[in-house]
Amino acid sequence: MWKRFPFRQALEEEVLAGGDSLKTGQIRYALTAEGVAVYQPGWAVSSANRARLVLVNVALGRGTGAKQMLLGTGRTLPEAWKNLRGESSPLAGGSGAEALLEQVRKLILRADSLRKRGALEERERVLSELRDLLEARRP
Repeated sequence: MWKRFPFRQALEEEVLAGGDSLKTGQIRYALTAEGVAVYQPGWAVSSANRARLVLVNVALGRGTGAKQMLLGTGRTLPEAWKNLRGESSPLAGGSGAEALLEQVRKLILRADSLRKRGALEERERVLSELRDLLEARRP
């Protein structure tokens, strides 16, 4: 049912336009005070088999039957949960320059944080991902 969300469709187009493929992960279940929660991650996977989380689908069962199921989606679990509750609507970021700059910004912040912690091997992996991202977008 998540595949029918316009956000999911737009996100898949964004991922494909970036040269990656969208792979959904295993559906997982959790018991909450509100009922049975279900969640499923979605990953953008590059040709170098590097994956980054780009999608989280959630559902909350309140009784039996499909009509008792609430659905939500977003780029992160908190965003998807807000969507499930009707508090927000996720927006696909697009594949243009603004989306690329946002990805670059996040990777640079992550690399800087890893440097400060002394996790140099992990920092090199993040910088390699940044290089791959920029090289893939080169005209």
